[in-house]
Amino acid sequence: MGIEINRELFDSRGLIRRPHVYMLVAYDECCGEFAFIKFGYSIDAYARAAGLRTACPLKWLRYTIIECTNQRVARDLEHALLNEFKDDSCGGEWVKVRWMVPEVRKDILARTMWAVRALIITTPSIIEVDPAIVVWAQNIKTKVNRKRSTDRGRDDRRA
Repeated sequence: MGIEINRELFDSRGLIRRPHVYMLVAYDECCGEFAFIKFGYSIDAYARAAGLRTACPLKWLRYTIIECTNQRVARDLEHALLNEFKDDSCGGEWVKVRWMVPEVRKDILARTMWAVRALIITTPSIIEVDPAIVVWAQNIKTKVNRKRSTDRGRDDRRA
């Protein structure tokens, strides 16, 4: 008989899924002092990071995850952040800001925290993820998938 576990309840780390809002800051030297920020929503922010890594060719400067209590709060926070930076919007969930200017960067982070606190998220769980870890995890996942694919090919030839 045993216990049946719904895999949808767990994220890529094996922890119970919780809604998150993430902030990705990406930069290219050709942009000078400007960088691009993507605000988004995800149930599994780590798996989302891996997907974004392949979709975003720019260098990642920061990947911040804000854990929310439920999906409504996460969606509200995502919309509040996009609204807060709507004057800097460059399409979709991306904004273009002068990130390389320390005073501007400090203001952006303060405005982000203002949006978090405005939704009465009193003790937010904010996680800074080293972008290098995302790249490393994506490379490992790619190698594992290639190995599985190769192993399946060998099994097919044997049959």
